[in-house]
Amino acid sequence: MNLPPLLAQMLLEPRLGGARGNKMPSLWWDLSRAKGKTEAAFLNGAVVDAGRRYDVPTPVNSVLWAIVEKSTKLPSEWERYRRQPDRLKALLRTAIRL
Repeated sequence: MNLPPLLAQMLLEPRLGGARGNKMPSLWWDLSRAKGKTEAAFLNGAVVDAGRRYDVPTPVNSVLWAIVEKSTKLPSEWERYRRQPDRLKALLRTAIRL
């Protein structure tokens, strides 16, 4: 079945949007516990590695991977982007233009 994007969003969002309930995302737990690694770093890193292997640019995943990697080592880096999506969006827009 192929639904128009707006219709698909209207049908699926109420069912999937609250799937986590009141639980915090695993990235938040990893960073707040200073575990030194996250699944986000692993996933974005895999995309970046595959892009390099097949010569496909992955600017957004590269930036996200770098930020998460740095945030796992420096709590101040996490604070730099925490609750500041506009700062992160601006950085990602810059990466896309490069």
